[in-house]
Amino acid sequence: MLAACGGSEEAPRASAPARPFQGAVIADEPRAALIGRDILIGGGSAADAAVATYFAMAVTQPSVATLGGGGVCTVYDGATNRAEVIDFVARAPRSRGIAAVPGNARGMYALSAKYGRLRWEQLLAPAEGLARFGVPVSRAFAQDIALGWGALLQDPVAFRIFGKPPADFAQRVARAARDRREAEALRAAFRPLGEGDELVQTDLANFISLLRRNGGMDLHDGEAAQLYAAATTRAQAPLTPADLAGVLPQFEAALAVSAEDLTLFAPPPPAAAGVMTAQIIALLGPQWRETPAAQRPNLLAQATLLAKWDRERWQRADGTSGVPPVQLVAGPRIAELQALLRPAGRIAPQSLTPTVRPRPLNPGMAKIVAVDRTGNVVTCGMTANGLFGLARIAPETGVVIAAASNANDNGTQWLSPIVVARRGGPALLGAVSSGGDVVPGVLAGALLTMVGERRPLSEVVAEPRMHFELGTNRMSVEQGGAALAGVLQGAGYTVAMVPQFGKISGFFCPSGAVGQAGRCEFVSDPRESGMAISAD
Repeated sequence: MLAACGGSEEAPRASAPARPFQGAVIADEPRAALIGRDILIGGGSAADAAVATYFAMAVTQPSVATLGGGGVCTVYDGATNRAEVIDFVARAPRSRGIAAVPGNARGMYALSAKYGRLRWEQLLAPAEGLARFGVPVSRAFAQDIALGWGALLQDPVAFRIFGKPPADFAQRVARAARDRREAEALRAAFRPLGEGDELVQTDLANFISLLRRNGGMDLHDGEAAQLYAAATTRAQAPLTPADLAGVLPQFEAALAVSAEDLTLFAPPPPAAAGVMTAQIIALLGPQWRETPAAQRPNLLAQATLLAKWDRERWQRADGTSGVPPVQLVAGPRIAELQALLRPAGRIAPQSLTPTVRPRPLNPGMAKIVAVDRTGNVVTCGMTANGLFGLARIAPETGVVIAAASNANDNGTQWLSPIVVARRGGPALLGAVSSGGDVVPGVLAGALLTMVGERRPLSEVVAEPRMHFELGTNRMSVEQGGAALAGVLQGAGYTVAMVPQFGKISGFFCPSGAVGQAGRCEFVSDPRESGMAISAD
């Protein structure tokens, strides 16, 4: 039986009814973003979408979103117009081992319990299905596998999961079991999975099934905890049941910085990038719009340097703050930093005491942003403290083991989920950036440019960026940024043109995150292969 209908090739746009805004999801891995979108369509909240998206990413991009890692989320409640942070970072164990104590499962469980509408089981089922029945490798994950392949080859489990066996694999297995040299040759014959290759993770599916049935706490005080502790021991990165039981997500007030009628909410330490982003906004926000365009790059470079210098003063060895976090963005401290700004000059890094140390860049971070129809916003950053963490799989769990973090590595301190809202009103923007030491300057610069200059988010995110390289005392500018390089050279900086760096995911709704989807922008950075998708 067939049916058909006809009409003009293009309906008049003016007569099209406005579509109700259901929400949106932005994530680094496209298939995970689609699952989050489906949760919103099914009546889920922004928190539900973030949880489902995360667990899907634990399957489709475990290089950064592994169940062995941790993270931070900033949550904005559209009903109360209040923000808070959930801290579930993957901290070093009491035993001082090399593996991090995972926090993601329990953190997502806490987010679901407080802000979710749907059942926990509904949120994990899609991820379990992807792991059990297989999923094509996305471009985003294929790039991660290629970057981490040298390390993954060293693990007896990882290279089999993320690699393709040679054509004569079956014939060589028996010889490899008898001869160590044959076994090494067989391992070397594996090739990394590429875009479109099928990725099946049965052990991970079974592990997610445990969490689906028993709840996120099971990884810390249950069957999943016992299984994971034993598996990390076999992987020579031991965690004890006591290590796992000691993890508890923390709900805490977000740091708040106001400029004009807007307030930016950011996580407190150990997410140092959030603090530094807030400090840069506090330093430059009040004057950005009146500052001549030719002076803005120089001021942004100085403010970023001062925020990094201040981190050297407040950050302890474990990443926490030596002063109350709220004081880091309070008036007296901002005034102290602002007094050092030189609108007509530059700040020499060597003139600052203590010395501002160069920090590493970081490809190993997952970003999720979700917003729903009632104005709730969730922005999250998760990390394995390096791409693929330790590059080891906990046997029989399928979980990538995250590396223990410290104050000078490329992990927890770079988490930067922020929300911007009208003062006492709806959220307008949610964003997360990745890239390690570049994060504060990149994220703050984008926010200042977009809000202060009233420019589209997509346009600002795509523009060439700059970064003050402390180790070389020069400004790095992305290729294609000749005009920006010229401005910086005119201000007296040495400039080097470099490949792209720093990624931003986010949304912007000028009238608030409640209304029509057509009034909002949802952006995944063109420098990566993520997805931004609305649920309308």
